[in-house]
Amino acid sequence: MGMCGDSGLAGATGVLGGTFNPVHVGHVRMAIEALEGLGLARVLFLPTFAPPHKSAQAILPYRLRVAMLHAACAGVSGLGVSQVERTLATPSFTVRTVAALRRQDPRHGWVLLMGGADFLALPTWHQGLTLPHLVDMGVVERPGSSWAEVDFFARVVLGLARTAWGWQRKRRIVYLQPPGLAITSTLVRQRFVEGRCLRGLVPEGSLALLETHRTFVHRLWHKEEV
Repeated sequence: MGMCGDSGLAGATGVLGGTFNPVHVGHVRMAIEALEGLGLARVLFLPTFAPPHKSAQAILPYRLRVAMLHAACAGVSGLGVSQVERTLATPSFTVRTVAALRRQDPRHGWVLLMGGADFLALPTWHQGLTLPHLVDMGVVERPGSSWAEVDFFARVVLGLARTAWGWQRKRRIVYLQPPGLAITSTLVRQRFVEGRCLRGLVPEGSLALLETHRTFVHRLWHKEEV
């Protein structure tokens, strides 16, 4: 599995949401793989404004996370950043964000991108099980999930029919298997606090912003680690 074939998503806009605390090269690669693999017009990083399940104490300020995302996208054709959650009610719920994007441009195609582990966790999200019926989705294989688990969830839990490129009922779900990049934001934060080199883990422009705010960021993330 992993060959997308003609999934009918070409020309749509992919949306990759997350806290991005901080953005790392795995995020950027995931966006590029979806962009190319699905033939998308663009992929927008959508940083969560007010994460509902995470303590705000150890999360970088929204403006800094946005600036780091812009830096990560610099020079990469087809990638951009959306701040739509800044205008929505809090806490930030994905189902609310998707509805806002569809209102923004109802005739445009939207594809919600997420890692396999997040897809499997949809039952724990606010109205998470409605998402596969509201918007097309691209599920990207990441550490912590497998094709077999995602297939079982899509067919048995969601009741979708398997196709040549993924699963379908009213909406389509496509499965992507990019080259493995077992990098997480947690790993980046731990290494930053330990004073280790982050080159190759965080895009250069984003890393420069982290270094500029090193004292503040270290104090914030150190609270999480102790």
